[in-house]
Amino acid sequence: MLKKLDKIEMAISCSALILTVVFVVVNVFTRYFLGYTISWAEEISTVCFMISVFIGMSMAYRKKMHVGVDFVLALLPLKFKKYFKILTGLVMLFLNGTILYLTLEYIKTAKKVTPVLSLKYSHINIALVIGFFFNSYIYFRIYVSRYKK
Repeated sequence: MLKKLDKIEMAISCSALILTVVFVVVNVFTRYFLGYTISWAEEISTVCFMISVFIGMSMAYRKKMHVGVDFVLALLPLKFKKYFKILTGLVMLFLNGTILYLTLEYIKTAKKVTPVLSLKYSHINIALVIGFFFNSYIYFRIYVSRYKK
């Protein structure tokens, strides 16, 4: 299942990032060379960038592509490193779960829309829900695997 999920996340994240770059470049070109801007391009590029970041974050964590600062871990004696990793996993799981919960609460009450396309922010922020759900799932799996060792 994770391989299928990985492919879906990769396709969505990469497509969204490509669309972000295309819309920004086209809008810059039209602004400087043709003298007008595409009014909706900024909103679409922002939404695509959000999708790219929040859908891709769990995939990046799963592939160990996130930057980590291990200076505290390096200072600990070997017997405490396992417990520190478990604690870190619990903290990250808690933070992801909290952000997921807060995003769901925000989506329930959000009435704001984008200025040009009138897209509901509650629809746009579904990318956050998906991203933090998958991230929480990945952190939970990693936590369970660390606890079993």
